[in-house]
Amino acid sequence: MSSDSPIDAQPDLPRKLGKYVLKRELGSGATSTVYLADDPFHVREVAVKVIRWQADGSSERDLADASLRTEAMLLGKLNHPHIVKVFDVVNDGEGHYVVMELVGGGSMERYTRRGYLLEFPKAVDAVFKCAKALQYMNGLGLIHRDIKPANILLTLLGDVRLSDLGATLLSGDEGQHSLNAGTPFYMSPEQLLERPLEFRSDMFSLGVVFYELLTGEKPFDALNVNELIFQYVHHTPRPPSTLRPSLPVEVDAVVSRMLGCLPSERYADWEDCLDALSAIPAHHTDLASSIGYASAAEKFRLLRDSPFFRAFSDADLWYVVEIGRFMRIHADEVLIREGDPGGFFLIVLSGMVRISKAGRTIDVIADGTSLGEISYVLEGRVRRNTTCTAEKDGIVLRIEDAVLRGASDICRSRFEKTFLHAMASWLVEADQRLAGRH
Repeated sequence: MSSDSPIDAQPDLPRKLGKYVLKRELGSGATSTVYLADDPFHVREVAVKVIRWQADGSSERDLADASLRTEAMLLGKLNHPHIVKVFDVVNDGEGHYVVMELVGGGSMERYTRRGYLLEFPKAVDAVFKCAKALQYMNGLGLIHRDIKPANILLTLLGDVRLSDLGATLLSGDEGQHSLNAGTPFYMSPEQLLERPLEFRSDMFSLGVVFYELLTGEKPFDALNVNELIFQYVHHTPRPPSTLRPSLPVEVDAVVSRMLGCLPSERYADWEDCLDALSAIPAHHTDLASSIGYASAAEKFRLLRDSPFFRAFSDADLWYVVEIGRFMRIHADEVLIREGDPGGFFLIVLSGMVRISKAGRTIDVIADGTSLGEISYVLEGRVRRNTTCTAEKDGIVLRIEDAVLRGASDICRSRFEKTFLHAMASWLVEADQRLAGRH
């Protein structure tokens, strides 16, 4: 069923629930469906979440009833700019449903994949606003328990709203340990282990969301709850800046602190967490030459037009957009210096670069060519043997060797095949030049 299909095209669905006139489906999950509806009394559009369960699912009914009771308890009590407003909670013969503020910009879920990630400052801003909302909730003695990208909604203007308060509990409530409340990949270790919860459980969950918004990957990934708990105890997630080098390294410490395995390893309170988020620099201070493109789509097009990336799929290119640094170069700027250690390579996307050794020009190359790839191929065992200097202004893509080694097998193999083809072509040309001298 299309989430945009009108109610007239869905004859099996009711046209009205109480006073609310249903217009179309907005989305559907495992236990509920959300509809766009008219509230004729207040003359406004609202979102109506209808709870459903299997006919014989008494445990599902109990969980749904508990969720509705929670939302009814919170009705009118939460008033925060970054929390979805709940207008009505109904549990009668017509159904079980919650009437909420309409937030029309979708959820954060779409921004948790490579190629669709938010610009870094926007991701920090979204997490900061969620932290402010949770600080407010936790100050009232409430724990959300189900922080995840799907429950962070966006307005049409891009502002943030926390939603789905059905799993919320008062600190110290009985029954707070149920695994039915929450989504395992975003649960704190203490929630997975069904131990008493406090506000830092929400902090951990928000840390998982933050990591995913920054990198397009989950910090912990497992096939079942037991394996996930093992990872929490024995696995340290890779710092976000190693997966997305355009991130300032200062963000790594903040994410690591939010993801502390024990509550005591996380920030002592939300104020400390908010201060740390505020202190993260918006940009690299050492990358004044980085390109400030407005969108990832422009970077994608720059790669797609480059001969170097001719054999790469669109999915590969979106990944490269996130792991590389797009940098402007200027005439006479030294890009790689003879004798320096390796650790990264460059792809010339525009402009020209002069290659020299001991001050003598060897070659001049144009766009579509890689520089310094021998560092990656030989795993950093040799120092640079040439100097690469910009001959004309242009743009290069810089990728750290370690980051490419952590890429998918398919993406890594595309780079390696392109490197080998370039090196083979260079050897053939060098051999022909030598032959021409005799």
